[in-house]
Amino acid sequence: MKAKTILRERQAGDRFDGDSAKGCIALYRATGEKEYRDEALSYADSGVLSEATVHLRDPVQAAFSFGKAFLFAYEETKNERFLAVAKTLREALRTSGLSTPRELYMTQPFIAEYDTRFGDRQSYKTIARTFGGTVHPGGEGRPFYQRVCALPEERELYPLKQAGYMLMAAVDTVEQMDIQLYEHYRVLADLFLETVRGLMPYRLAGTGLFSREITDQDEPDIEGSLMAVYALFKGVRLGLLDEEKYLPIADEMRYCLESVCNTLVCFAEFPAGAGLRLMAEAEIREAGIR
Repeated sequence: MKAKTILRERQAGDRFDGDSAKGCIALYRATGEKEYRDEALSYADSGVLSEATVHLRDPVQAAFSFGKAFLFAYEETKNERFLAVAKTLREALRTSGLSTPRELYMTQPFIAEYDTRFGDRQSYKTIARTFGGTVHPGGEGRPFYQRVCALPEERELYPLKQAGYMLMAAVDTVEQMDIQLYEHYRVLADLFLETVRGLMPYRLAGTGLFSREITDQDEPDIEGSLMAVYALFKGVRLGLLDEEKYLPIADEMRYCLESVCNTLVCFAEFPAGAGLRLMAEAEIREAGIR
């Protein structure tokens, strides 16, 4: 999806968030191109102030915006200030009761990565239990993304985006967990596979994408489908999905999304954020499709 064009589009604007940071970090690891590394380091640096607590007034948003960037910056530079602010952020999240797919996506990958690298990994059990409670609340049989969320701020998320956030949350979190603690790792891997399998029958004829309501045959939703593409490519790369079965599906969806992109007069009109597009592009590169 023209990663350099996406990055220039982002740089010409004024919005750089956690998805953009993740995308740059992943593209640097996939390509080795210094431009992506520099962008991520610059963003991490912008989040470390002398009054570091300014960014922690909303630790959930801070985890999404800066968490992975702080850990990446410490890995690349060994500058202790990045690790210190990451530790402060991790401590701020210890008492948060987060359970919606979007909240899990914003926090759990950072918690898993920090605790795997610098903690005692005792959070794995809580992570697995939290994901399980979101996907199967009270043992209810209907898919979680077809139930109306109780939180007012989540009600605008239609079913496909609920599923998309859960897929991204699960695959990003599993990536950071130590497989040697297999019981908890397996919980997330199974929930991820369950969600993927539940979605597949609802791909739209002709495009292979998904509608925003999932179960109807309405117009395809681009942003939610891009979330699914990212998760499918990454799931295959991590060995969570069977490559022979799911890589062709992911590639077909990618082709359709790029066809949509190529019909737009202005690239910036593509109906999905630059960060999400960078993340998907990184996984496409990892798959060797470019």
